[in-house]
Amino acid sequence: MNKNIAVLVLAAGAATRMGSIKQLLPWKGSTLLENALQTAVNSSARYVTLITGANAEAIINEIKIPKAVAVVFNNQWTLGLSSSINCGLHHILEGDLECDAVLMLMADQPLIDTEYLNNLISEYHKGAFGIVATSYESGPGVPVIFDRKYFEELRTLAQDKGAKSLIKANMADTFVIDPLGKERDIDTPADYSSLSREAGKR
Repeated sequence: MNKNIAVLVLAAGAATRMGSIKQLLPWKGSTLLENALQTAVNSSARYVTLITGANAEAIINEIKIPKAVAVVFNNQWTLGLSSSINCGLHHILEGDLECDAVLMLMADQPLIDTEYLNNLISEYHKGAFGIVATSYESGPGVPVIFDRKYFEELRTLAQDKGAKSLIKANMADTFVIDPLGKERDIDTPADYSSLSREAGKR
C-alpha cells in the first residue's frame, strides 16, 4: 500500500552569491520557485509545503502559489537549512497530517522534474529503504525522502548541515538514484546562464 509523502520545498535562503532574489529568477515562463512548486504539486506526493524565509514578502507577492501548497515562514532562516527542515517538520507534526515520509526539494534545481520525484517516491513505496536519495560525486543528497522514523533526528540537525550527515550515518538504509544530470543547482549568475541555455536546447 502506498504511503503519504509530504514535499518540503526549501526556499528560505538569501542566496547572497546570486546578487538577486534567486527564487524569482525567470524559468520557462515562470520562476525558479514556481517551477519547483509545480513539479512537487504534479508528483504523486499527497502534501506540498513551501518554506520561506529571506525576502518572503517579496517572493509571496510576486509568484503564483498553487492552492494545494501550504506556506510556512521560517523566522530562524538565518540559522541555515536545518532550521527550514525543522520548521517544515513542525508544520507537519503540529498539523497532525497523515504523513509517512518527507521529500526534501530545493527551489534551485530546475532540471529536477515530476518524473524524477515520482521515481524517488516509487522506490520508497517498495518499502525496502527508509531513505531514498539522489546520487552525487560527494555522496547522496537532495532531493531525498526520509521515512517518518527519521523525523526526530531531522529536527535535531545542527545549523546549516542539511540532512547529508543523517544520510551518511544510515547508508545501510539508503537507496541512491542516479539523477542523470538533473541534480545541477544554481548558486551564481554563471550557473543560471549555463542551465538556462541547456534547458533551451532540450
